Amino acid sequence: MGDNGGLTATPQLGGLAWLQFLREDGFGGILADDMGLEKTIQTLAHILCEKEAGRLDAPALVVAPTSLMPNWQAEAARFAPGLRVLLLHGKERAAQYKLIARGTLEEKIQELQRRKGELADDLRAIFSLDASLAPR
Repeated sequence: MGDNGGLTATPQLGGLAWLQFLREDGFGGILADDMGLEKTIQTLAHILCEKEAGRLDAPALVVAPTSLMPNWQAEAARFAPGLRVLLLHGKERAAQYKLIARGTLEEKIQELQRRKGELADDLRAIFSLDASLAPR
């Protein structure tokens, strides 16, 4: 993928730069732009940049709707073939856990559980900026 992960459009490069900025300053973030601006590719490029820079010392966990998983797998194979992808879905997923370092998955789950309230607060704050976006 190279330095920019094969991204060529300005919004795509902006998304990658945003993710790199957040990482540099120790923040988490969300790419939430219009559909069709390749957020999947931007995220894969970010993960690959981290791996190539030696900063990715554990698997990256992507949580996404089931309907997007085939697209994630196809995009990873096309734009980031150097990344290993393991899809954990369906009743067979328990058998796949052994393919992940046990501590890594447990740590990610615990981190998400700890941050659940914080993430909910962040989402409420985002939606409060535009009441028309607020979930009903």
